[in-house]
Amino acid sequence: MKILILFIASASLAFFSCSSNVTKYNAVKNKNLVIPNFVGTNKSTVTVMVQEIYTQTNSDFIIKANIIKVDSASGAAAIAGATYLLVPKFDLDDQKNIVDSGDNKKLLNLAKLKSGDSFKAVISFSNYNGWFIDSVLSIPEKYKF
Repeated sequence: MKILILFIASASLAFFSCSSNVTKYNAVKNKNLVIPNFVGTNKSTVTVMVQEIYTQTNSDFIIKANIIKVDSASGAAAIAGATYLLVPKFDLDDQKNIVDSGDNKKLLNLAKLKSGDSFKAVISFSNYNGWFIDSVLSIPEKYKF
């Protein structure tokens, strides 16, 4: 008899706990959830000092730079004092050629910089590819076209 009562009690407990979870699941399932269809880029406006430039061609280069200053108003992901490898993010056409534009010319000018030079730019981070230079805001006058 005690076994029968114990069995009924445990079966009841299991039944009510399962039905409770189903109710909670249905309540969550029926809510209008907003799920973004994109992930925003974490851009930072920074002033950097060039430490070294690794160059293959005029358009294929990486800048090892120390972040001197981060504009806090930009929702920055970059950290002042850190050293990053920065890759220019050129605008490309359908054949993967660099488009002739003002932004791309500014990015190409970065390949001329020397160790110790500084410039201001907008950079972003991609989990898969690292740090990119999205746009150049200022560059030393002697390196402009």
